[in-house]
Amino acid sequence: MDDQALLDQAFVRIYGDDGAIVGAGFLVAPGYIVTCAHVVNDALRRDRTERKKPEVCQEISVDFPLAPRSPIVSCSSVQTRVLGWAPIDCYTAFQDIAVLEPISNIPVQARPIPVELHCASSRLMLKGFPEGYNDSAISPEVVVVGKTARELWQLHDQAQAGVLLQPGFSGAPVWDREQQAAVGMLVLTAPDQDFAQMISASVLQYVFWIVILHCGLDVTQTATKKIIEQAYYYAMPENWIRSEGDWSFDQLLLELGDTVDSEIVLSKFSAYLLAFSEFSDDALRKQFQNWCNQYLENFDGIYQQAVKDVAQQSEQRRSREQGEIEAHLLVLIQPVADRYQVSAWRIPDFKFYDVRNCEGFDLWRQTEEAIKRHQIADVFCRWMQESSVDLSHTLIEFCVPLDLLDEPIDRWEVEDEFGISLPLEAEYRVVLRSLERTMGYAKRDDWLQYWQNKDLQANYQASEVLVEGCLDVKALFASLNICQPKAAMPLGFRLSDCPDRVGKGSVFALLLRTGHPIAVWLRESIPEVDCRQELEAILRTPVKTLPLAIQQARSAALKSGANCSIGRHIGILWENPHLLPPIEDDSANLSNRSLG
Repeated sequence: MDDQALLDQAFVRIYGDDGAIVGAGFLVAPGYIVTCAHVVNDALRRDRTERKKPEVCQEISVDFPLAPRSPIVSCSSVQTRVLGWAPIDCYTAFQDIAVLEPISNIPVQARPIPVELHCASSRLMLKGFPEGYNDSAISPEVVVVGKTARELWQLHDQAQAGVLLQPGFSGAPVWDREQQAAVGMLVLTAPDQDFAQMISASVLQYVFWIVILHCGLDVTQTATKKIIEQAYYYAMPENWIRSEGDWSFDQLLLELGDTVDSEIVLSKFSAYLLAFSEFSDDALRKQFQNWCNQYLENFDGIYQQAVKDVAQQSEQRRSREQGEIEAHLLVLIQPVADRYQVSAWRIPDFKFYDVRNCEGFDLWRQTEEAIKRHQIADVFCRWMQESSVDLSHTLIEFCVPLDLLDEPIDRWEVEDEFGISLPLEAEYRVVLRSLERTMGYAKRDDWLQYWQNKDLQANYQASEVLVEGCLDVKALFASLNICQPKAAMPLGFRLSDCPDRVGKGSVFALLLRTGHPIAVWLRESIPEVDCRQELEAILRTPVKTLPLAIQQARSAALKSGANCSIGRHIGILWENPHLLPPIEDDSANLSNRSLG
């Protein structure tokens, strides 16, 4: 094979609708042709600087005049349409580029052109069909003489002065004979310039990147578009302001390539897409990943981090869907004489919460001094109102003393910046916990065992593991401690009656006595409703999703506005022994208050 054969089999000639040659191009990947945007505009009889991408129905005729073929076979025309589009721009190197997609068969002898990022020598060549050379290409030798302000390379032809400035060369690959590869593409030259301009091969590789994305991603799918936008925001600098206008995949890709740290941005965007596995074809996905590893800065490390980030997002999404929330806001309400001290810690991800090493949490808010009971709700709701931290998908756990366990905390109302007041139950899953269990709890071993049983019985219906309670403490004690053969281990009680009291001697105190971690009850009696039946319906949910089911019942009651719905009055105790407040306390050794 001679030194120009690789160039010839990829070379493309482009025609206007009148049959005149308007420029050149080349096959950059199987079935994809690169040329200049202004050549396409010429072919379609549009202004050369037209920025709007041509419509899908607008076809451009091309042929492969230099590809080897049988002497009796003529060079047939191939119809194409515009796939990728980067119009002429005065400020960036990524401009005057179009990617054409053949919609009819290309010659079997046509092959993609090899591309190298750097020139091996300053002496190069190209081919073109200027006016008067319709039947045979001319091949001037050129030399690189420098760069323009737009990071385009300046070229001079050695022998035929001014020939490169003639129509018929635009879009032609600039060929490095030594490397047997294209190192750039000739683009439009300004009228006042006496030299030709070349887009570098690194920009051409970016074109190849775009081609694979167009091939591998179905941007008409809403889910794919959403992931592409997520990848865009993941990759772009924090201070980047997105261009206004309708969603456009081509515009988005251009913005990615136009940032100051474009290689890092492209690496992040590509890594995110690969981590989401959105490619329709495994071969294209592998080809794209190989290209990224070869040409993008620090891609492998960025990709590994993206895989971890996506996996964490998926796990958090799954946890939210199944009620297994990993983010917590732990609120401690401690009595101090006749007042209360309130503290709150934010735990973004429970998997990384470590009390002993003081990791995985931060102090969210704390009262400067003890406050009266009636002030607690106002203080906490003001904290929520002032918080700049995103607490969506967070389980809010209130550790309260026994005498506050029947407090309707889920109905505390928070006013937002728009003056709209909504109860906590409208946006958050709210559960109560016993403060006494956090302070040197004597039944800690039993508590841990019951919680372990909760994990083992995670898919049991809540109604199976919560015994039907009553207000008789002795009878309830017997029910909690009698395990029927083949029955689930009791984890607590459900109570369709309103407790007659809280504090010592109550059914809540009984749970501290036995170590059981879960209870569901009604704070008010509703004579007109069959509370037992409605509570049973709510508890037909897996144990692991019980807080979610309670929130849904509360939201349904809020939506209906009916005070007689049990969702309006339902309370839940949800005691996780592995999640204790990170506090120093004389009555409890900190090492015994860790993850268990």
